[in-house]
Amino acid sequence: MTKSDYQRAYDAAEHELTDLLQVQELIEKRILTLRQNLSSLAALCKQDDADFEPGILSGTLIDRMGITTDILAIVNRESAGLSPAEVRDQLKELGYDLSKYQNPLATVHVVLNRLEEAGRIASINVDRRKYFLRKTANPGINPEELARIRERANQILTAPKTRNLTPEEKAKRLLEIRNKK
Repeated sequence: MTKSDYQRAYDAAEHELTDLLQVQELIEKRILTLRQNLSSLAALCKQDDADFEPGILSGTLIDRMGITTDILAIVNRESAGLSPAEVRDQLKELGYDLSKYQNPLATVHVVLNRLEEAGRIASINVDRRKYFLRKTANPGINPEELARIRERANQILTAPKTRNLTPEEKAKRLLEIRNKK
């Protein structure tokens, strides 16, 4: 392989990573929405049926996701900034049992500040109050871009596995996928 082949392979891999990160963000938002729907539906079911038992899957999913992941998804989903109290309230809507924390709001503050320090979210101060918001200025994706990302994700998910390929074969495969665009 020549230097230009490596550069093309690098560019293809970088482009694929960008696409996958965008797909990941969309998936995380959808998961958050579905979990909120489950929580709301469970409350309605409990009103109608005193014997209603939510599936064990819902509690498992909440524990599996982790509070940091959910806080990040909550902040990234909103177009305007959120206060720590608003984030805490949305965690409750997701079905989090915040009673296990001695000071739930302080926990939310710590997670938000760590996410900000890591560069995953941003903050603004308004009237001496700190609001947290998604990092990008305009993270919205237009419908054409969303269709392109979904198509790309489908290509990646249905592509033959590359585990046993040599580095040269992997680079060639990445270039082929990228050139199909």
